Amino acid sequence: MKKIAVIGVTESVGREILAFLADGGYRPSDTAALETKVPLGTQVSFGEEEDIDVGNLEDFDFAEAEIAIFAASEEISRRYAAKAAKGCKVIDCSGAFFADAEVPMIVSGVNDDRLSAAAKNIVGVPSAAVAQI
Repeated sequence: MKKIAVIGVTESVGREILAFLADGGYRPSDTAALETKVPLGTQVSFGEEEDIDVGNLEDFDFAEAEIAIFAASEEISRRYAAKAAKGCKVIDCSGAFFADAEVPMIVSGVNDDRLSAAAKNIVGVPSAAVAQI
């Protein structure tokens, strides 16, 4: 099984994604927790009972992942999402690609059919506030 890569794991959205994955039965070995400029030995919580090592985003081979979830800043998404999309599918939570017609905005259960329009292998998701509307 390929990994799910989560970028931005030291921020609140990234931590929540890791908790969601842990609650969904994913193991730390199935997950790559990534940050830029992370000190060696950094760990974050993976669910309630486990920790996971945080890897350096610069060094990660996205061919090892099936999906990369960018829960980082727009700057980080703009810098690394295209590289990631060469090796796996990318979900961007930052809003970096909202104006890009080749990156569809997906709201689960509303426009899932737009997934096939992801010409760049990247999809965006709206913020929680927008999704509620």
